[in-house]
Amino acid sequence: MEKLKDYFHSKGLDATDIAKGVIVHEVAGLAVLVGAWAACYAVKPSGRILNELQSRHPTLWRSAELRMKNSGIINKIRNSRLVTSSQGARLAVAFGEGYFFRKLCAPVLIPLKLWIAVQFVLLTKKQET
Repeated sequence: MEKLKDYFHSKGLDATDIAKGVIVHEVAGLAVLVGAWAACYAVKPSGRILNELQSRHPTLWRSAELRMKNSGIINKIRNSRLVTSSQGARLAVAFGEGYFFRKLCAPVLIPLKLWIAVQFVLLTKKQET
């Protein structure tokens, strides 16, 4: 925690800038979620790469399946009159695939989102002065 505080202070950031950074981090996370979901919906990787990944990371795969089954978003889509059952199933599979990929990429995505948040806060701080 001290390293993180020292890093922020070395960049000229204080506690009031943290709120901006958290918002940017969350927006970036939402963008990754939606982007991964849309990409998996369009590309349908389950028939390609995911069979191999499923056998190499079965625990992560089960976690993705459980997350898909318990997702409020997916349940609303499945129960929606606007989406056919085949579209709902495809959206549910794409959500699970996206979750799986996001978890695999977490060691890269989390630091990247933090870096984006810090850079955004620094950029807005320079514009304010």
